[in-house]
Parts: sequence; structure tokens; C-alpha cells
Amino acid sequence: MIQAGELDHEIRIYRKVGVKDAYGEIQYEDELFDTDWAKREDLTTVKDNERVMDKAQRITFGITKWTFRYRNDLRTTMFFKDEEDAIFEIVGEPIMIGRRHFVAFNTESRDND
Repeated sequence: MIQAGELDHEIRIYRKVGVKDAYGEIQYEDELFDTDWAKREDLTTVKDNERVMDKAQRITFGITKWTFRYRNDLRTTMFFKDEEDAIFEIVGEPIMIGRRHFVAFNTESRDND
């Protein structure tokens, strides 16, 4: 079982908000939704030769699992930033741990070479 003291990373949670510009077009901006404490667990790194988005760019993906005290207000359209401003996009559905005491999210981060 996870102990509360293991939630040692302060995470900022962001969501995309649509705002109309002067021409009536919707522009999406990042809005700070909340801050919370989480446990970080780096799961794996996918090599750039296994997954390439653009042939002109070499991209490495990292999968990280973040565990929070239980909350049901986080969506897969949101993303996290850690203390170093690294961006982690939520992939997949939340994972319940225990009797809704904790919830975990797998996230993906990208590094461009």
C-alpha cells in the first residue's frame, strides 16, 4: 500500500480551454486547473527508432506513472507539469488503487534531439 509520504512531487494540472479570437476562431490555451502531490514512477523509454513522428525530427518517448490521492476530476485531455516544467500527457484511463484511496495515471513525455 502506498503511504502519503511517498507523494513527494508537486504537480501542476492543466487543461485546454477554447477561447474565441477577434475573428471568431477558437484558439486553445492552457489553463492551470489545480496543483497536487503525486508519486512519480518512470516505467520505460521508447527508443526513437521504434516510434517516429516526423522523419526530420528524432523523438524519444518516456512513460511515467503518476499516483495521486483519489480524485475523479482528472480527464485524459489534461496534462501535468512537474517541478522542472516537463510536460506529461495523460494516456489511457485512470488506474484505481485500493478502495479508491489512490488513483494512478500513465503519462507520456517527449524529448526532441
